[in-house]
Amino acid sequence: MDCIDCEVGRSTFKLPEACPFGTWGINDKIGCTAHTVCGRSTGEPRVVAGDLIGGSTTAFTTGSAAGLATSFTGRISRQTVAGNSTTDTVCGIGCVLNVSFAASVTEDCAAVTVPVCGFANSSGLVRRASVAATVFTDNSCADCTGSTFAASITQDCIAHTVCGKTAIGGVVSRQISAGNVTTDTVCGDCCTTCH
Repeated sequence: MDCIDCEVGRSTFKLPEACPFGTWGINDKIGCTAHTVCGRSTGEPRVVAGDLIGGSTTAFTTGSAAGLATSFTGRISRQTVAGNSTTDTVCGIGCVLNVSFAASVTEDCAAVTVPVCGFANSSGLVRRASVAATVFTDNSCADCTGSTFAASITQDCIAHTVCGKTAIGGVVSRQISAGNVTTDTVCGDCCTTCH
């Protein structure tokens, strides 16, 4: 319990109260956290009166629906259980496999794309393998391999730059950082004795 005005000799105590609307926790003295706001699921492009706003129990009304329509594009909340003063909101509606995806329950389900994968090497004969979408990730393409890279999944894999040496006849590479599957090798500036 909290002592009210103890510094002036009073001894009135205030009991902890429940977390206020829109938050949850043990009580307002231990600490309250805002309810999770669920993303929107795959749905029809319209707003239905009575559709719940994710993370609260507020429903659309005739007056408010028009203002929210463009923000939510008519998709229903992924919320399955509304939060209260002691429990968080539950976002239990998943995206639809091969139709939509979202990395977390607080994100809106987005439509999957169909990328045209780049070629696996400069020969231009074999494309990078496709990687199927999940409910958390979009369709993608396999990473480059064998000391090659591409900045995006639709670009062709090309060989990493091989840096020269810091001195003629030397053995120390001018490489500053190694390349990876999306970036090229970085080489340091040359000098008069480099080759």
